[in-house]
Amino acid sequence: MKFDRKTVDKLSGMTDEKLGRLASALAAGHGLTKEGGLRPDAARKLREVMGRLTDDDVARISELIDIYKKS
Repeated sequence: MKFDRKTVDKLSGMTDEKLGRLASALAAGHGLTKEGGLRPDAARKLREVMGRLTDDDVARISELIDIYKKS
């Protein structure tokens, strides 16, 4: 799935139930288990991605989390 403004708008327009099912399916497809843990291969990939985050990336993620918490 391409992540752009069109995708964000489409996702925002989904019902809670449909968005929840999609999020669960995406999570399962990217290494999350039903128990909420990560498969070992997914944990390795996540660690690699985290190792490439810049300070600006971390700051932006923090901003987005704050926005989410306030909404």
